[in-house]
Amino acid sequence: ISELQPSSPPEPLQFPEFVAAVEACLAMDEARQSVLRVFEECDLAGQRRRGLPRDTLLHELEAQRKHHKALRSQQRQDEEQQRQQLEAQRLQADEFAEPRRAAEGEAAGPGRSSSTSTSAAASTVPLAGAAAG
Repeated sequence: ISELQPSSPPEPLQFPEFVAAVEACLAMDEARQSVLRVFEECDLAGQRRRGLPRDTLLHELEAQRKHHKALRSQQRQDEEQQRQQLEAQRLQADEFAEPRRAAEGEAAGPGRSSSTSTSAAASTVPLAGAAAG
């Protein structure tokens, strides 16, 4: 037993080294859980205790990769379709509003908008105090 004891006392562990060791343990545990999730996802036959044959695992991983790729492609297509629908609705709204804007412009007079004709009319009205003076 005396042979198993160190001849000199161990060096104290510095805090940054301790933090690095704890982070390494946490990372390893997270990686282990990720691997278990992959095996559970691929274990369609419920053979968890016996393990998965290599070819089966690779086949299932490839099938899942293709499935996720197809989902992403479909999502991009859906987003593009929504963008096109919104653009068409915006164009329809602009077409609907254009005759109304034109009618407002004609009511104001040629070359003037309704806001400029109102301000021009207001500036030509004499003030009561100025007429008396």
